[in-house]
Amino acid sequence: MSMLKTTVNPFFWTNATFRTPDENGEMQEVSIRVKLAYKDSTDYQNLLYGEAAKKPDGTGDAWLAPQVLLGWVETQVGDQDGKPLPFNVDNVQAMLKAHKPLASAIARAWISGQVGAAAQGN
Repeated sequence: MSMLKTTVNPFFWTNATFRTPDENGEMQEVSIRVKLAYKDSTDYQNLLYGEAAKKPDGTGDAWLAPQVLLGWVETQVGDQDGKPLPFNVDNVQAMLKAHKPLASAIARAWISGQVGAAAQGN
């Protein structure tokens, strides 16, 4: 087990899971491995209860997701031809536009990681 220190790793890896239609229109559960920013308690509070809370209803997750998403496993994210998409701002925006539930999945994964639920298996 690692030693608990006064500084933390600035990121963590976890899964963002959501439902989206497949190529046949059937709803499927998708889980992608994402790299998320780990914030100290002050930055966490400011992001979640400050800026995100100021957004109109239903848009806080769409604002928050790009703020905390630092990367993804490229073999799990692809373009319309199935070619792996590298992580960059344009591709993040394209994926969030194509899959609206992805923003909420990223926000839920980030909050769970921040409060320790991921480590507890919740």
